[in-house]
Amino acid sequence: MNIRVDENIPLMTVKALRRMGHDVRDIRGTQQEGMTDSALWNLVSRKSGC
Repeated sequence: MNIRVDENIPLMTVKALRRMGHDVRDIRGTQQEGMTDSALWNLVSRKSGC
């Protein structure tokens, strides 16, 4: 499963999901950090074709 998370998701959760084999993209430390939830949703919706 492809998952995109923002800085509100704890790193330990990101690491656990990766260990379980999920493709987790963390926007922490990128230009996207701090974007609103609705903006993040729009971003992932466009990329996934939803």
